[in-house]
Amino acid sequence: MTDANRSGKRFNIVLSILIAVLLWFYVVNVENPIGQTTISAVPVEISGASELSDKGLMVTDLNRDTVNIKAVGKRKTFLKLYHMDMTLFVDVSAIDAPGEYRLLGRVSPESSRAEVTLSERDSFAITVTVKKKVSREIPVIGEFHGTLASGFDVQPMQLNPGTMEVSGPEELMERVSHVVVVLSGEGVKESLTEDASFVVLDKSGTVIQDPNLICSAKTVQVTMPVVRLYEIPLTVSLKDGGGASSADAVVSISPATVKLTGSEEQLRQLNEINLGEIDLAEVFTNKSKAFVIPIPEGASNHEQEAEAIVNVTVNVPMKSISATQIQFVNIPKGFQPSVTDSLQVWVRGPQSQLDQVGNEHIKVVVDLAGAARKKGQQRAQAQVFLTGPEGVGVVGTDYSIALNLK
Repeated sequence: MTDANRSGKRFNIVLSILIAVLLWFYVVNVENPIGQTTISAVPVEISGASELSDKGLMVTDLNRDTVNIKAVGKRKTFLKLYHMDMTLFVDVSAIDAPGEYRLLGRVSPESSRAEVTLSERDSFAITVTVKKKVSREIPVIGEFHGTLASGFDVQPMQLNPGTMEVSGPEELMERVSHVVVVLSGEGVKESLTEDASFVVLDKSGTVIQDPNLICSAKTVQVTMPVVRLYEIPLTVSLKDGGGASSADAVVSISPATVKLTGSEEQLRQLNEINLGEIDLAEVFTNKSKAFVIPIPEGASNHEQEAEAIVNVTVNVPMKSISATQIQFVNIPKGFQPSVTDSLQVWVRGPQSQLDQVGNEHIKVVVDLAGAARKKGQQRAQAQVFLTGPEGVGVVGTDYSIALNLK
């Protein structure tokens, strides 16, 4: 085939295509006969919802979400319809009470022009269900589902908002309990902050999934502070006395440690926290005492335990001696004191030394400077002194004696 023949063939092909296009353009734009088409799946939307909400009502259901619309008109115009985002709007603003209503929708954008007519307008009828709307503020609760790195813990989550307005049909709102937002992670050792999604739960903890529940927020801003913990032992000082030393005492402290957060430099150097002192002379066999846990400045008590209970047990032989050497000092002028009851004094120490102690080793001094200036019986504080074998001591510091002034 010659080059001239090839060029002629190409020309004929192009010419044929051009003629076909011109014929199509002529038929559609000049002849353009009347035709009919169906526009499928046109979405249905509600208008006037805000006016309905102002009346304490809301739409909870539509009998259908889309409609099919038949159109009659020139074929050329159908092409324009297919490129429109058509919507069927149903106006509920005039509804004043709960119930079911059959309403005619309005197509937008308007297409009932000279070229096209939307037929079978009964297809625009939509049945809407309207119910009483209830709104309530409910709490937002944060949860962490995951693990922390060793030696770290979490502090209470900071939630914004902390409460949320939830609206819905009355019978559905009776089930609503709270909103839960969840953060997750593995081996977490830094604080987490994010805008998190949430779920609405009923009273049994079941998620409520219902399109008629309306929440005032789309997400919840959650901050979960993650802090390093320093577990510091608690200790107590023991003062030797009453024939007992710290070697004779068994001490237990509850809690045994306190968990602190704060400056790493400060807490890393803290080996213990001393609660205070217990005088063993005040411990007969067992004594419990509450101490306020002193927290270093700049640190925080993670578990918020304000007190520790110290229990001290002493297992050293004791015996009771009736005191006979009683001396009164600062006797009120014009009065004469006398003892009305014996005073039992407890002494403690190693058994061999304890066996050597008798009432001749016990001296009691009673100061009457604060005694009532009147005749009759009363009690006065007494100081007990022991002059006996080494290693034996008086147990108890709060002795008193019954006396008579005349």
